[in-house]
Amino acid sequence: AYSLLAQLADGSMRDGLSILERCVSECGSSLTAEQINAALGLTPIQAVYETADAITDNDTGKILEYVNKLSEDGKDLNVFIDDLMKHFRNLLVCKTTTAPENLLDADFETVARLKSQAKKVSFEELSAYVTILSGAKAEARKVKNPRILYEIALIKLTQPELSSSPDM
Repeated sequence: AYSLLAQLADGSMRDGLSILERCVSECGSSLTAEQINAALGLTPIQAVYETADAITDNDTGKILEYVNKLSEDGKDLNVFIDDLMKHFRNLLVCKTTTAPENLLDADFETVARLKSQAKKVSFEELSAYVTILSGAKAEARKVKNPRILYEIALIKLTQPELSSSPDM
């Protein structure tokens, strides 16, 4: 729980205190990582890994099921897309450095899992994933319900031939 709170604060003491106060007011003084995820509407890490696997497996149906499940569970899709972009960044670090454990704030098991997943995808694909998702995120700021924009972006990730369309 402490590690998750530190990551969420991203170096800001004020943000950290604000996040902690919000979680304590919703969950009480004894916090677990699961309670923090629920209180803040964060995406479970397993969903991020599974989504990344579905993207590299070109499984559009599974991607749409994940988005639907996250929406039904009341998760913030903006946070999910941010988490997915961070995950792809971590895969890029694993792909391009010899000692990613020095650059990632993660335990040995997590780094090993990231390295394994990074082997399944090229640098160019990861770069394209981040570009497409960040474009969707920028467009999503302009609409009330960004779900369709995120679904289109995720479909483009699973069907790369669609991402060469002139609109994105």
